[in-house]
Amino acid sequence: MIHGPFAIALARAVHDSRPDDVPLLMAGALRAGEPWKEVCAEVLRTSGQCVDFTGGRNIHGVLSLIAAARLGQQVPAEQALLPIGQAVAYVAGQPKWKQPPRWVEAGTKDDAHRDEFDLATAIAINAAREDPALVEEAVRALVHQASHFGGNWGHALIFATMTYDAGAMFGWEVVAPLFAVAVEHIIPSDRDEAAHEAAWTRFEKGHLDFSAIAKAPPSRKGEEEGESLRRAMRRATLEEAATTVGSALERGVSVEVLTDALALAGADKMMRTSYSMSAAHSLTFAHAVRRAIAIQRDGCTIGAIAGAAAFMGSQVEVYDRRAEGSRAGKSQTPVPSPETFERLLREGPVADAVEGAQAVAQAGRTREPAYLAAVVRAASTDDLILSNGINLKHAEAALSEEAAVHGGDKSTFLMAVAKNICASERGADLHDKLLHAAAGRVKVQRVEGALHR
Repeated sequence: MIHGPFAIALARAVHDSRPDDVPLLMAGALRAGEPWKEVCAEVLRTSGQCVDFTGGRNIHGVLSLIAAARLGQQVPAEQALLPIGQAVAYVAGQPKWKQPPRWVEAGTKDDAHRDEFDLATAIAINAAREDPALVEEAVRALVHQASHFGGNWGHALIFATMTYDAGAMFGWEVVAPLFAVAVEHIIPSDRDEAAHEAAWTRFEKGHLDFSAIAKAPPSRKGEEEGESLRRAMRRATLEEAATTVGSALERGVSVEVLTDALALAGADKMMRTSYSMSAAHSLTFAHAVRRAIAIQRDGCTIGAIAGAAAFMGSQVEVYDRRAEGSRAGKSQTPVPSPETFERLLREGPVADAVEGAQAVAQAGRTREPAYLAAVVRAASTDDLILSNGINLKHAEAALSEEAAVHGGDKSTFLMAVAKNICASERGADLHDKLLHAAAGRVKVQRVEGALHR
């Protein structure tokens, strides 16, 4: 696939760690009409090959880019500039490898993991060119494997499912390096099977037929239990989460009802905790479980429902009536205009932003273009380095869950987004540079200079 000159230049800026060039190049791509999907694909491919993923939180750069690309599909091109530009600049600022990773240069014969690295090399370098469908199968296997791990805020499953979604959006050859990164860095660092083992111990006692459960068609059986499951999952310990999910499956509650309850519990948890990266992962982890089940529906991905619930239960709750919002009855707050809603999301106070979100959601206006654009802009204006791009990821997850959940109080998703956006770190420097460049207040020569660096 041949991409435009600005997409290639942005990928080169990421590779060479030149985040200061990103605003000018993004403005040039917008003016040249280069599709953001192509820009994101080129940058993502390069990111998987050059970002040093040994640094734990560096995975957030590519996750933010994937989330920004998905959000960018829902708004006009000029409005997608901000989330995508912020994410590209974030990735460009991440540490790069000083030496090639082992998946690029296969390990020595005495390397205990040589087989894994050789497989990653084959997928990332050879098979991606010869048979992209093989990459899809490999990433499906990665999703299955990642569903075992409930540690480290669910990063393994979030990374695996977002890699799959990126492959479906951009092409499997684009995400092949991310598969290799997961094999070498993400899976080993997140290898915590405590939740998986606790869940399976409980499940095995119930003699559940996961083959039959996995093959069962979608249903709403057990929907009347949704609210009680939602409450139970939000505060569960490992053993309680395993018992809750296992018992529900034994009673015939459908996987769809369980994932709805998990997603609503995740949004509840975001509203009931002080703002932090881990609190915000409650919903992104829950969304990753839904995606994992959709991608590779089997006993392990279904069991991940318990792992995500146990993670939520480990987060300390802080009661704040107004920040949580009142879900009893209709909102008494007038629906704010899109402009006012965006200001509330960016400036707060938190409680006012949450109540405004409740009013917007209960009025059924969440997906109106003006309100959707307000959410995307607000989620894009924080300092991604300070927040690790979490607002982009949890906004994308919340909007996806709001569309996917069958019943329940969907207003909770937009309320959770409002609370976490409003309470996060802020940094307008790059935001202002992107808007300044896009407005045409820079000389063409400067854009051309950045393009040819």
